[in-house]
Amino acid sequence: FSKENLQKWKKLKKLNPKSQITRIENKIKYELEIPEVKSIEDISIIKLENSLEVRAISNKKAYLKIIPLNLPLRKYSLVKGFLTLEMDTQ
Repeated sequence: FSKENLQKWKKLKKLNPKSQITRIENKIKYELEIPEVKSIEDISIIKLENSLEVRAISNKKAYLKIIPLNLPLRKYSLVKGFLTLEMDTQ
């Protein structure tokens, strides 16, 4: 997050985004619905001790999701309001 996004984040009510999890062979795909978030720059992904914390911000909404998986994050992408996280299971 930029300093500006962090300040905006603190003021907005946090919403829990809809999510879907899928396992494909040796990876887990975790998809979060975060409409109105336009840029990967508006997303923060933080590795916690046994989980991932995802924060996202748009002009009027803030999203917070704790993903209770302790797996290495392989890659992530934002496409049309959906953040997809791909994690290795090995």
